[in-house]
Amino acid sequence: MSVERKEVMLEVINSIPPPLSKTALVKLLYFLQECYDVGLGYEFTFYTHGPYTHEILKELDCLYEDGLVRIERRPDLFQGYPGFAIFGTPVEQELGEGINKKISTLRDRFGLRNARELELRATLHFIRHFGGLEGGELFSTVHEMKPKYNMEEIEQAGRELKDLL
Repeated sequence: MSVERKEVMLEVINSIPPPLSKTALVKLLYFLQECYDVGLGYEFTFYTHGPYTHEILKELDCLYEDGLVRIERRPDLFQGYPGFAIFGTPVEQELGEGINKKISTLRDRFGLRNARELELRATLHFIRHFGGLEGGELFSTVHEMKPKYNMEEIEQAGRELKDLL
């Protein structure tokens, strides 16, 4: 893992109000790379909960082993479902004005969203950019792939992401 990726991941973790789930972290790093052009070098594929790469969780384990993050199993992390909550450790680091600004923009736009909301938005973005679909066809495809989201939720998320789609 490059030092830069480790530092960027830690800064994202520290910038988001806790608790931050593993799923949410993956989606936030997806947006940071794919929408805000931070060259992290992750290769995302589509998985059960949207864009995913195992590299992020491996790197999160490294941060844990280095004592830079705390990971706690929570029986009710999200709407009564168990999960792992990630807590950062404030660390003095200089990422550069450009990356810090992009992380702030990410936090302001997505930082208060839960994993379910981030999953939908990341899925919309992924299918649009890697599947080439748009508009009603995009929304219908996402609904077919993820029927847990109703069309109203999907369309609302699409409107919110209009500038990124």
